Amino acid sequence: MTNRDVESIVSSTQAYYDGPADEIYRTIWGDNVHLGVPCSDECPHPEAMEHTNEIMAKAVSLGPDIRVLDLGCGYGSTARYLAANYRCAVTGTNISERELERAKNRVQSSHVFQLERFGGFGGRADQLNYYNVMTGDPAYINQDIDRYVAVTRDDIARVAGILADARVRLAIHPEEQRTIVESPVDRTTTPAPSPQPAFTAPVPNRAKLDNGLNILHVEKRGLPTVAFGLLVRSGALSDPADKAGLAHLTTSMLTEGTASRTSAQI
Repeated sequence: MTNRDVESIVSSTQAYYDGPADEIYRTIWGDNVHLGVPCSDECPHPEAMEHTNEIMAKAVSLGPDIRVLDLGCGYGSTARYLAANYRCAVTGTNISERELERAKNRVQSSHVFQLERFGGFGGRADQLNYYNVMTGDPAYINQDIDRYVAVTRDDIARVAGILADARVRLAIHPEEQRTIVESPVDRTTTPAPSPQPAFTAPVPNRAKLDNGLNILHVEKRGLPTVAFGLLVRSGALSDPADKAGLAHLTTSMLTEGTASRTSAQI
């Protein structure tokens, strides 16, 4: 196979997944863009795809000491699953600009949603402490995301080539002679409880559209996120006797396009 043949295959594959096929597969299969192995006759498709991940992981005895290179990782769901459940280092690569853009959106949204929490793992306090220790500047929390946003498809291919054969294993063995360090904190005394925090619920703003739709709006400045929901005074209990499932079908079709907008635009 010549270089021209390879370039042609890469170009056609990229155009295919950057086109309508990407949205079709995402809608039907979700984040796991691959077939699944059912674990039972009643096994739903998402569980079947997760079962496939388990089969692959067990086949190679996947563990923390193994590095995985996922070529053509799609939306990265399998890579994230393996990293989270087997604690292994996973590098995912792609050639699709659309999928790269979607991956960046996931990284950005994850970063923003973590900032919504003050405490806990990944919350603002945890991240400020992390960047203070790792970089010496807690304000780096505001710019670390930039290195992910700046990644290009060529960057991914270049790094994948470096990591394909590179592997580092670090083993830490405590010294045989160890001493006990006395803690200044008295662990036998129960700390006093903190004062009861005060909470004032936000008051929503009310409005009404020309079509009669009532709007309740609560503004919370500080994060670039928007969450909304639609409450309809109807449901499965209102389905006609001869049209069971009508409410579910109607709500499922709300995101499938209208006379003026396609499903992708919505």
